[in-house]
Amino acid sequence: MSAAAALLALATLAAAPAPASEDWRSISTSGDKAVLVDMANIRSEGALRIVRLKLVDPDAPGDAFTEGALGCAAKSFEIRRIDLVKDGKTVKTETFEAGHRPTHPLDDGPGTALLKLVCPQ
Repeated sequence: MSAAAALLALATLAAAPAPASEDWRSISTSGDKAVLVDMANIRSEGALRIVRLKLVDPDAPGDAFTEGALGCAAKSFEIRRIDLVKDGKTVKTETFEAGHRPTHPLDDGPGTALLKLVCPQ
């Protein structure tokens, strides 16, 4: 890489906006386990709301972060990506391509809590 290209790359990185801070809100707890949603990084994609969930389980080998598409009208959650993070480092990632994404109905307590927090009223 030339010096000019390196400087341009550094300038681009320096000018890039910092990622939004995280704002984790609990949607479900059971004993010492919890499921949280990141309220600071919710975005819209057409009629869908793209959210990040975090599963905290002291017995698990790390925290699981799931990115998915929430269908407010359909009351469903489509998993797009799961990252397993241990000690601040991603140790495993699973990405699901369109047409092969697991979809779950949101008809239980945690699902209802997620819909209430994320979907416009």
